[in-house]
Amino acid sequence: MNVQDKILELLEKKPQTLSSLCRTLNLSLEDGNRLLKPLVDSYQIFLNDEKEYVVTRMSAYRFGTVEMRYDGSIYVQVEDQVVKVHPRMDMNVSQGDLVQIRLVDYHGLNGLIEKVISKNVKRMTGTIFEKEGIKYVKLDESSNRRIKICLKKEDQSIPIHTKILFTIGAPDYGHYYHADIIKILGKKGDLDLELISKLEREEIPYTFSKEVLKEAQALPKKVLPQDYERRVDLTQEEIFTIDGDGTKDFDDAISCKILENGHYQLGVHIADVSHYVQEGSAIYQEALKRGTSIYFMNRVIPMLPFTLSNGICSLKENENRLTLSVIMELDQQGHCIQSHVVPSVICSKKRMTYTKVNCVLNHHFVEDYEPFKNTLFIMNDLAQILRKKREKSGSISFEQKEPQFSMNEDKVLDMTFHERGEAENLIEEFMIEANKVVATLAFQNAYPFLYRGHRIPERSLMVEVSKFMSKLGISLPYSLEKSYMDPKVFQQSLKWCKSSSYYPIIEEMLLHTMRKAEYYAFPIGHYGLAIDQDEFYTHFTSPIRRFPDLCVHQLIKDFVLGDLFYKNEEVQNHILSLKNKLPFIASVASHAETRALEIERYMEKQTMKKYIQYKIGSTVSGSIVKIEERGITLLIDDLYHILIPSYTIYGYIMDSNQLSFQCPHGVYYLMDELEVKITSVSRTAMVYGVISKENKQRKTPKVYQKD
Repeated sequence: MNVQDKILELLEKKPQTLSSLCRTLNLSLEDGNRLLKPLVDSYQIFLNDEKEYVVTRMSAYRFGTVEMRYDGSIYVQVEDQVVKVHPRMDMNVSQGDLVQIRLVDYHGLNGLIEKVISKNVKRMTGTIFEKEGIKYVKLDESSNRRIKICLKKEDQSIPIHTKILFTIGAPDYGHYYHADIIKILGKKGDLDLELISKLEREEIPYTFSKEVLKEAQALPKKVLPQDYERRVDLTQEEIFTIDGDGTKDFDDAISCKILENGHYQLGVHIADVSHYVQEGSAIYQEALKRGTSIYFMNRVIPMLPFTLSNGICSLKENENRLTLSVIMELDQQGHCIQSHVVPSVICSKKRMTYTKVNCVLNHHFVEDYEPFKNTLFIMNDLAQILRKKREKSGSISFEQKEPQFSMNEDKVLDMTFHERGEAENLIEEFMIEANKVVATLAFQNAYPFLYRGHRIPERSLMVEVSKFMSKLGISLPYSLEKSYMDPKVFQQSLKWCKSSSYYPIIEEMLLHTMRKAEYYAFPIGHYGLAIDQDEFYTHFTSPIRRFPDLCVHQLIKDFVLGDLFYKNEEVQNHILSLKNKLPFIASVASHAETRALEIERYMEKQTMKKYIQYKIGSTVSGSIVKIEERGITLLIDDLYHILIPSYTIYGYIMDSNQLSFQCPHGVYYLMDELEVKITSVSRTAMVYGVISKENKQRKTPKVYQKD
């Protein structure tokens, strides 16, 4: 259990002041403030009037955003709950303001606004439509769909079906908002416009400024003679890249051979982006602002200009490139015997793809890969050793399937899922090993550093999963809710349930208990990878697309390779400033990653919506994965969910354990197969349907019991 989890555990028992917490945990006030800040910023705790820290969910107070509706009523969105706020206490709040509220009833459905935390001038996007001669805006965001917005008189000439970017002020007496147009984005219809709309709403830049482009154009297009100085020349070594079919930004290459003592020598060679992107430059500042590249299908919003990401920094075939190389010696059990990081120059001998490497590893003939065939099998052997070692330590892996879309211009022809092969696993294992080596090197030398951390799951969620498994009749040989802090227990729970017919449901529930990994200026361990206090983890292997990796490269140069790249006195001057700077970078990078994931998921949903629209009216078969008062949810082909609202099911009766429901067709249980007809898809890609009349009553599935 890390220190932040201990803090939450103490505060769950009773509110405490900063000094009281620091005394209990033997912390300085400075360290206490540093550890409390992320918990306060995420509203898990707050400071009350008595200067005591309180766990939010155990109090009557909540934090959320204001949602103003067209009838004049005011609501506050608190996570998955909507709380109605008394109009007398609106305190001049406006749409999207972040507020603190106090719940005033047992069910938490009504509240009073206590404080406005921050005002919001939110950028919105929507499509113009016309009704009774007046033009209005249909919002893209589902959370604001209840408010009514019309165009100003001077904007009534804009054509319908036009998508616009705008802000709104206070509503008029008729409860209508007027759109203050910032930009006309284009005609509604294609996915590129959906992506641009989302980026504009979130104020994420998708073009580069003239200053950034000017800096990028001034950079060399090839490795210069002076760049070779004090670098290890690896250009004659058998080094190559393995990436997706459409990848253009190659930031990692690998090499592997067996030494005379029978050990493996693994080389992970990462593009030295920090050689070209200097701290304080316009490119650097833009990269920090973006935090990460955003990928969706064949589209990318890059962190760096293409001159770098697809040019001088990309480890292209048969072109010399500057790299930082992690050279590791590993024994037959996958233990790292020795390692070192060196500045290097490489020349990739082959641009390989996952698809073709998987063919080779499945013993298919691929002509231009034949010279590398033996090396690929050596690499695969090592990757499997590393994977088994990681699994033995308790590393957690979910069998989540990645949707893959076939497109014809803007039409979605088909949706399948991407199957991971040995090639993808091979690269994953090698990158994990390199990240661990670099982080361990930094920690052992007590350098200021940027770590990747993953906290343990929330206990309350684990309790819910444990109770639900008991309802299903699944009996584990240990108490999940008491032992889950050990990742081995979590991992074994997944394996234990694998032969159960309910496994897809349990896996999904366990996945939702997992917190998101984040960046920290100090090591907290990594629950998902089963990395505890004896090992350390960072992100080092993707500096073209992730700012933390670029930052880690700079730190490695500053300290590990300081005598090669900087004068010692300059290195020492960095230490104090970095201790203050790194927590900020960690916070910004974590936020940027979350934002990028949200955009990628949003675009995935929009693409799925286009696909489902062509299937409206068709009948599909799926498994029941959730039974609730609002209806039942089916999983279709392991790809998407369909909600059958309870009001469409005549005589719908749900059992108290949410394991079955009854209707005129009979009794249906979780994981039963049902034929359903798709009726509609919402703007958020929620698919709705009705039960087909062709269904017959299913038998009760056998409850899983472990011998």
